[in-house]
Amino acid sequence: DLEINVSGNDLVEDPFSERKVVHEFFWKGARVRMSSWNAPGVHSTVDLSVLGVRADSSRYKPRFVPSWSLADSPSLALDASEFKAVKNANLDALLDRVGLEEKKLLDQMLEVYEPGAKGDMLRDSILEAGWLLLKSPKTDSRNPLLKRLWNAPIIEDVGGRHYSLGEAVSLQDKVAWSLEGRARKQFRLLQRRAA
Repeated sequence: DLEINVSGNDLVEDPFSERKVVHEFFWKGARVRMSSWNAPGVHSTVDLSVLGVRADSSRYKPRFVPSWSLADSPSLALDASEFKAVKNANLDALLDRVGLEEKKLLDQMLEVYEPGAKGDMLRDSILEAGWLLLKSPKTDSRNPLLKRLWNAPIIEDVGGRHYSLGEAVSLQDKVAWSLEGRARKQFRLLQRRAA
């Protein structure tokens, strides 16, 4: 192994190297890399930097799927402390674009998802996207991405068999699901919306 040391500090490995899905895009001079969020929930996080210098993080409500992003943009301004990005039109535009790119990330996640993969963050992130986006199989079927989300085998019964959210909702309570905590509550809400 080659170790790289800069000013007495070991260089940190690429945080995206072990992830199954990484969506990268360039926009108005910014380079952004995004992946599924480590701890899916109700927010997404963007770690910001200006010309490679780490600034801070920004949280926002996801549009499609909770994600974690690294965004390096020369158009961001730093405040007087030089540790925080100034909240201005450039930052708002960048965060807006990151939110829109979540759709492409979700599409990529659905492409590579394999049911039953242990310790796979994709399943939890895809479930979060389902809780966020899905309303009813009938109305959502007009949108190709939502239709794929309804049909993805991302929910598991206590015996380990995989079902799509569409199947799970139609079965109602005939199957014991292996959902706990927040996921169980969100599934019940989805069942009510889809009824």
